[in-house]
Amino acid sequence: MSEKVSRRGYVKYAAAGVVVVAVAAGGGYYYRSRQAPRAPGKLKIVYLLNETTDDMSWDLYYVTDAKWTQQRYGDKVEVTWQLLIPFPDMEKTARDYAEKGYGLIHGCGVQWADPLLAAAPDYPNVQFVFTCAPKHTRNATSVVWREEQMGFLNGVMAHLMGAKMVGIIGASDVPCANSFGNGVISGLEYMGSKAEFLTGYAGSWGDPVKGKQLAISMINSGADFIAHSTAMTGLGVFEACKERNVYTMGMYRDQRDASGIGDLCLGSILYHNELAMDELVPNLLAGNPPLGMEIPADFQHGYFEMSELSPLVPGDVKKKFMEIVDGIKNGTIGVPRSEKPIA
Repeated sequence: MSEKVSRRGYVKYAAAGVVVVAVAAGGGYYYRSRQAPRAPGKLKIVYLLNETTDDMSWDLYYVTDAKWTQQRYGDKVEVTWQLLIPFPDMEKTARDYAEKGYGLIHGCGVQWADPLLAAAPDYPNVQFVFTCAPKHTRNATSVVWREEQMGFLNGVMAHLMGAKMVGIIGASDVPCANSFGNGVISGLEYMGSKAEFLTGYAGSWGDPVKGKQLAISMINSGADFIAHSTAMTGLGVFEACKERNVYTMGMYRDQRDASGIGDLCLGSILYHNELAMDELVPNLLAGNPPLGMEIPADFQHGYFEMSELSPLVPGDVKKKFMEIVDGIKNGTIGVPRSEKPIA
């Protein structure tokens, strides 16, 4: 079930009653929920991640958000995070935290959707959260980052900066990377660009060497702008762009500090996951059941923000670019979403 919702007008529905079942998880481990309603006291929150904060990207952003959540809610919450969780251990890790009394379990990434959806029915009083996947259940919410808007702006910037060939890199064939890549193409088309484009998957979200190899290959083929949705793999993309003096853009956080890319990173689309936490945390603190919904995380709802643009971007380009950003924000410019493979 899905609904179109606004930031403050979400259709919310909660788990009714407690169903205790025996679960045979895909990995062969068994759990029987012992969960009772959450006792009064601090709300325990954990962020679950697969890489490290050395990525200067996705994981660093979410650890920063975890710290912000602790600061925001003070002694009402206890916030922690765990890094470097192997993919085969994701569901088990989430269940372990639920058994330890954590009331909000935030899996950071599309890869967390299926593990958390598998665990959620057995812990009806726990709020599960994952990202990017357009699906949910009674006590599991998805923050659906609209990567197509980020990709679109990469395409717009590439055209405005005179790119003749754009390299489009996704980490892997998943909805978030594909919507980003197709968004780049939409941005180029919107601007009437005659630029050619190359597409490819690096094959990993956590391998800078693969990112650099693919970026260098594209640059050697003529790419003079690289658009990428690659997380930690992007460190290698930035390194390639720096070495070859090629423009690119960042995401999640201001990435001008990544691999020394500096001003060749013409701007970054910043995330505001705290808006989602401001929906979920107060709801639990008020003693309400967890929420199940899909949150549209986009410019219109305040989840995206443009960083300051690089001094390498001319004034007239900045003006036109920001006009397009404003058009996306106010809905006068629509960005289509396509999750079809880019390569």
